[in-house]
Amino acid sequence: MEVICLEDVAFYELVERVVSRIKAKEKVTTEQWLSGEETMKLLRITSKATR
Repeated sequence: MEVICLEDVAFYELVERVVSRIKAKEKVTTEQWLSGEETMKLLRITSKATR
């Protein structure tokens, strides 16, 4: 296995570039985030507490 080390600024720049390319390729125009409640409903989770 090979390990690649990056400074945090370089890492976040790389992530931004990857996200931008994916958005361009998939023609994503807006960012959509689900609320906690929407996520729970989608995953059929009935309780916020976990054990």
